[in-house]
Amino acid sequence: MKTLYLVGNGFDIQHGIRTPYSEFRSFLETHHESFLTDFEAMYNIQPLDDTEPWYTEAAQERWKKSVLKDLWQTFEEEMGNPDVEGMHDMASSLAKQMPEEGIKYTLDLHWKEQYGFSSDLQKYVLEWLESIDTSGVCPIKKSFIGNCSDIFINFNYTDVLERVYGVKTVLHLHGGVPSCSAIPPIMGHGNKFIIDSYKRRAQCASEEFVEWEESICSAIAKFCSSLYKCLCQ
Repeated sequence: MKTLYLVGNGFDIQHGIRTPYSEFRSFLETHHESFLTDFEAMYNIQPLDDTEPWYTEAAQERWKKSVLKDLWQTFEEEMGNPDVEGMHDMASSLAKQMPEEGIKYTLDLHWKEQYGFSSDLQKYVLEWLESIDTSGVCPIKKSFIGNCSDIFINFNYTDVLERVYGVKTVLHLHGGVPSCSAIPPIMGHGNKFIIDSYKRRAQCASEEFVEWEESICSAIAKFCSSLYKCLCQ
C-alpha cells in the first residue's frame, strides 16, 4: 500500500531554506522596491518618511515588524483583502471631478495604470524562488531518500524532494521552479467571494448606468483575480 505525504513550507524551513513570506518581502525590497511600495499601498501600508525629524532606525524597525505581522506573516490569507473601501472612495472622488461623458473609458485606463502592477507578482515569485540554492541541502528524513513507492503532494515551490531526496512521484499543487514542475509557481489568495462580489456589483452598476461604479468594481475584481490562487489540475 502506498503512503501519501503532504509536504508544506515547514519541511523546507527545517532544511535551512529561507522560504517564509518575510523572505519574499526582503527580496522585493532589495530588487523591486517600487513594486513592493505599490503593492503594500493596496493594503493601506505606506512607507515611513525618512526626512521627518521623528524618523529613526528604531521607528523603521518597529514599522517593519508591524507590516510583517499585519500582512506578510499570513501573506496569502491577507492578500485577498485589499483596501477596497479606499479604492472605492478614490473612485468616487475622481468621478465627482470628471465629466460624465467617457468617464468609464477614462477611469478604466486609470485603474489599469494604477493597479496593473499586480500582474508582475507571479513573475517576481519565480525570480525569488530561482535565487534559492538547494544544491547544498542535506537530507534529514531518511525514509524519503530515493522513495519511488509513495506519493508526495507538495505545497512548496522548491525542488528539495526531487534534488535532495531523489523522489520521483511529486505533485506540486501550486507549481514550482522549472527543475521540478512544468507549471510556474502560483502564489495567491483563495478569497473567491470578493472577486464574485465585485463582479456582481459591476454588473449591477452597468445595468443602472452608473459608469464610474462599474469601472471601479470591475477594477477591484480584476486586481483580486490577478492574485487568486487556483489549484493546479
